[in-house]
Amino acid sequence: MSDNSRDDNAGNDFIEKRKYKRFEGNGSVHYFARGTGNWSDAELENYSAGGICFRSSETLRQDTKITIQIKRDFNSTVPAMAVSGVVVRCVSDGDHQYKIACKFNKTLSENPPIYLRLMPGRSY
Repeated sequence: MSDNSRDDNAGNDFIEKRKYKRFEGNGSVHYFARGTGNWSDAELENYSAGGICFRSSETLRQDTKITIQIKRDFNSTVPAMAVSGVVVRCVSDGDHQYKIACKFNKTLSENPPIYLRLMPGRSY
């Protein structure tokens, strides 16, 4: 008799590594990835005290240093802030969009002006 059942966890090497509770959120993300030479816009997916996940049309390599400005939109659920971090994961969603997860290194500014521009190439 053959067993056609499968283990849903077979081959799943994912281990939850988060230290902080993750919150769903909405809002705009403006980011500068080292080596790209330009600022890009993205949409917030979720966030925590230790990191952020956003959706972008650009792909970023793991370990890329990044400066992120979270803008507080009219109906945003997150505070405006500017942070530096590093990309820990970039996954295609199959629709020419990428979910980019970043770990925060340092808070640069809380409630920054809406048009805050951090200096590209500067180490924060």
